[in-house]
Amino acid sequence: MATLALKPLELVKIPSGGAAEYEKRTLTTGTPIAGDLGVLTNNEITLCGADPTVISYFIQASGDSTIPGETSKLQVVRIHPDYEFEISIYHSTPASAVLAAADIDGQVEYGIIKATVSGVTAWCLDLEETTTKSVRIVQAVGSFADLYQRVRVQFLSSRLTFAN
Repeated sequence: MATLALKPLELVKIPSGGAAEYEKRTLTTGTPIAGDLGVLTNNEITLCGADPTVISYFIQASGDSTIPGETSKLQVVRIHPDYEFEISIYHSTPASAVLAAADIDGQVEYGIIKATVSGVTAWCLDLEETTTKSVRIVQAVGSFADLYQRVRVQFLSSRLTFAN
């Protein structure tokens, strides 16, 4: 069993023939981390809290990634329910941060959490959150025995919003 380091949320697959919808948006406050999530509020991006109920955008790079010449704007990607993201799994008891093969069937849904492990902060699939579900697991990445294993997920359409 290996203990993997948390890694940033990463956009890894867009449906065949599609292209990510990049937009320039102003960030209301805060400094995003690589792989951060935001919600649209008054035509601006507000970073999602640790346990979000609504999500709109994926911020690929960290806080110093503003667009040259437009210091308050970030390049963000509008999230669609058919996009696939790679994410680390998380459990508050580290030894339980492992996934079972039965969880990889496209039907198992979990919440997400912004977690910090060994000084690294990243969005993770929260194995303990089965009430406020945000993502569906579609594929395992790596070994089931690894702590903080990576999985591919899709965001649930019920959690995505683009209304102001």
